[in-house]
Amino acid sequence: MCTSKILFLFSNLILTLFILPAEAQVETIELSMEQCISFAIVGSTDSKIAITQKHRSDWQYRSYLAETRPGVILEATLPAYNNIITNVLQNDGTYKYLPQTNMELYTGLAVSQNIGLTGGKVFLRSDLYRFDLLGDSSKTTSYLSSPLYIGINQPLFGFNQYKWKKKIEPALYYESQLQYVENLEEIRVKTVGLFFNALTIQQQLLNLELNSLNNDTLYGIGKERFRIGAISETELMQLELQSLKANNELESRKITLKNQLRQLQVYLKMDNSVKLQLIIPDITPFVQINEAIALSEAWKNRPEPLAFNRRVIESKMKLDQAKKERGLNMNLYATYGITQDAAVLSDAFKNFDNQKIATLGLSLPILDWGEAKGRIKMAQSELDLENEKIEQEKNAFDQQIRQKVDEFNEQQLQLGLLKKSVQIANKSYYLIKQRYLSSQISLLELFTAQSDKDQAELALIDGIRNYWLLYYEIRQFTLYDFVKNSKIEYSASVY
Repeated sequence: MCTSKILFLFSNLILTLFILPAEAQVETIELSMEQCISFAIVGSTDSKIAITQKHRSDWQYRSYLAETRPGVILEATLPAYNNIITNVLQNDGTYKYLPQTNMELYTGLAVSQNIGLTGGKVFLRSDLYRFDLLGDSSKTTSYLSSPLYIGINQPLFGFNQYKWKKKIEPALYYESQLQYVENLEEIRVKTVGLFFNALTIQQQLLNLELNSLNNDTLYGIGKERFRIGAISETELMQLELQSLKANNELESRKITLKNQLRQLQVYLKMDNSVKLQLIIPDITPFVQINEAIALSEAWKNRPEPLAFNRRVIESKMKLDQAKKERGLNMNLYATYGITQDAAVLSDAFKNFDNQKIATLGLSLPILDWGEAKGRIKMAQSELDLENEKIEQEKNAFDQQIRQKVDEFNEQQLQLGLLKKSVQIANKSYYLIKQRYLSSQISLLELFTAQSDKDQAELALIDGIRNYWLLYYEIRQFTLYDFVKNSKIEYSASVY
């Protein structure tokens, strides 16, 4: 018996020292909508994705800029060994196949520059070759140097990709900068949605807790009134049933709220062990948003207008390429420099000879059975289709903004009505509850008033939700801050 008492006391001590303090240490944090947005902008996975996409676009543009600048290349063959049977020129001018063993070494330095205006390339080179002819009893060494020669490789009448890249790549880069801002604004919209998903359940839970207390109180009063014969057994059972229903729904909503808060915490990368208490956002309305200003800022700040122009340019590029590849294509290749060969390395850099190369090649399709014409027609059709799609998207672009602005301005008026409805519903419930306690009205009227009160409060939360969602959607659609009256930008610390 003594041992059992010791074990019982030890178990209680463990419970007191470890389990109860752990429960007491659960921290409750009040969290506002603005704080949730700040956490999401900095730490959410969507934020990391937006940053990664921006960095990728930055590097793509840097790669394009690198193509427009001179490139320096070092080339070398160290060495190339050959043991072959090859065609060798004889003293009498004939050729004879003989075994030969040789080794070649080569090094060269080249500087090249693309010509955006013409689509060609100029280059400057310096090369040095060494050739060793290896035999059973002798070895012959020779050098060939080309210390300096310049050249050009220029397509004539052909497709110039550099000209089109000069138009497209900067547009893609500026689009990416605006798209990054839009992606962060989209994170705000998503965060507001998750915040209000949890806040609505939190408000429902608060109503149920109050209703549960009221129903328990009414049930206690009802039992006393039944005892003195003031109410029927049926009415008492209805009070008891209402109390049980409220308690059951209360437990169900606790689980729902826990799940909604967990989703919010996961998105914000917050510790799930922390208990959150969400704060209802302020509903002080802003000034009404001017539709003309919203449209103007959207066309200035959004990436879509840049994309519209860029897509037309890309379609025109495809058409130009199809036309240029159909007709006469010529290519000019020319070099001029100095060169010398010798058996001794130092002699290879004396008494240079001029070296000139000029090549003009051409390509002209004679018969392709309409293949080139078909590519041109397809490219022209794609250009026409793209113009039609863009025109339609422009109209949808404007309509979307107009609709959101109208809904937002209307929602500000609705909030005033919803707030007044809550005040009336709460006052009505209080008066009807007092009248029921005085046996002046039926139980059904009491339950109806309670339901009206709950619905009015939830409608207000839903109205606040729509208000803030619409506001942040308009920010996303315009990339404009209507509170500060300025274009939305993010500091370097966010990147």
